[in-house]
Amino acid sequence: FASLLIGQLIDPQEQYIANAYALGFDWFVLNLLLTGLLFIPLEKLFGRLTDQPLFRSEWREDLFYFLISSVLVQIISFLSLSPSMFILETTGSWSGFRLLVAEQPLVLQVLEIMLLTDFVQYWFHRLFHEIPFLWRFHAVHHSAQKMDWLAGSRMHIVEIVGLRGLPIIP
Repeated sequence: FASLLIGQLIDPQEQYIANAYALGFDWFVLNLLLTGLLFIPLEKLFGRLTDQPLFRSEWREDLFYFLISSVLVQIISFLSLSPSMFILETTGSWSGFRLLVAEQPLVLQVLEIMLLTDFVQYWFHRLFHEIPFLWRFHAVHHSAQKMDWLAGSRMHIVEIVGLRGLPIIP
C-alpha cells in the first residue's frame, strides 16, 4: 500500500528510492500484524501472565525496538550478509560439497538448513549469556519489566547484525 501511495506522490525518477523505503515500512507493518495475530492469542491461551494487559506500560519502547529490528535490519543487510559472502568468495574449493548438497531432495535440504540455522542461533544466543562483553549488548533483550511477544524484539544493533549474519552462513 505504501509503495503505491508513494508512487503516486513523487517524481518517477525518485520512485526507486521511495519504493525501497516503502518496502521497509510495508514489511514493518506486515511483520507487526502477522506476528501479533499469531502470538497474542497464543499468549492469552497458554501464557503465564494471562491477566497482563495487551498494552502494558513498556509497549511503546518495545514497538520502537520492533521497528529497529524490522526496518533498520533491511538497511544494514549488507553487514548481515558479509560473513556469508566472505565464505562464499574464499571457499571455491568446496564446489563438490555444494553440488552434493544441491543434489539432495529439497525436503532434506530444508530440514538440514533449519537444523543448522537453529544450532547456530542457539549457540550465538548462548555466547551472549556466557561472555561478559557480549552480555552488555544482550542485556537490552532482558531489560523488559514484563515479557510478551513484543518485548522479545528488544535487541542491541550488534546482536541484530550477528543474529542475522551468522545463521545465513550455513
